[in-house]
Amino acid sequence: MRRGGLVAAPLSLAIAIAACGTLASPAPTAERPSLGISNGTTLDVSLFVNDGRVGESPAGGAVPTIRTADLPALPWTVEARSASGRLLTSMLVEPGQV
Repeated sequence: MRRGGLVAAPLSLAIAIAACGTLASPAPTAERPSLGISNGTTLDVSLFVNDGRVGESPAGGAVPTIRTADLPALPWTVEARSASGRLLTSMLVEPGQV
């Protein structure tokens, strides 16, 4: 039994990169991996690629669709940031890495 204390729930945030399927991707993006975000936190999270916002994932919300065709050329600096702008996680994606 809990008495007057707060229980901290673990936070989980994932940025996923997967190889693009050749049938689903148009020719200009065939060399680019797909990009997604899964927000298991209590924070609203924005996803940035090379400092440009490409998606938003509200706390407990749906997974946003991120169009590969709208992303800049590789390499990518991918960052997940809170609504206040705090960096939550980041990664570098380079050509041929995935």
